[in-house]
Amino acid sequence: MAANLSGLGCKVTLVGLLGADAAAERLRQMLAAARVTDGCLTDERRPTTTKTRVMAGNQQVVRLDEEDGAAIDAAVVAQLLQRIDARLSSAGAVILSDYGKGMFRQETVTQTIIQACRQKGVPVFVDPKGSDWQRYNGATCVTPNTAELELVHGSRLDGEAD
Repeated sequence: MAANLSGLGCKVTLVGLLGADAAAERLRQMLAAARVTDGCLTDERRPTTTKTRVMAGNQQVVRLDEEDGAAIDAAVVAQLLQRIDARLSSAGAVILSDYGKGMFRQETVTQTIIQACRQKGVPVFVDPKGSDWQRYNGATCVTPNTAELELVHGSRLDGEAD
């Protein structure tokens, strides 16, 4: 998403958590090539989340994920929140892409970001994950796909009217 927005001419900064590994270096090179400002923090205790897709022709057979889904250390969370807050005065919008990997698992983290954005008049768009959306309260817009919406709704949706 960051590269797509940059390609459209938006000034983009990506803030997240990376490991101290080859995957992080590769991602940083990709961000630079896409003219996306790297605001990521390095945590040497965690690997950079990677997804390796095994393909057979045009079909994905399996995906191998390397990640650490444990809660993020409080000191690291504080550093991430500081990085985000420092960039809000120049932000036109904030996008929270929740991949369920720990960063937005704690409601207080997500709410801290949303409330800081609201105080500065910065709209917040959320790409949600999971069935508990309480942590997204106060966001400007939540953009689920059909499966994510059905999970929260608790049943299958039949058409646009639902």
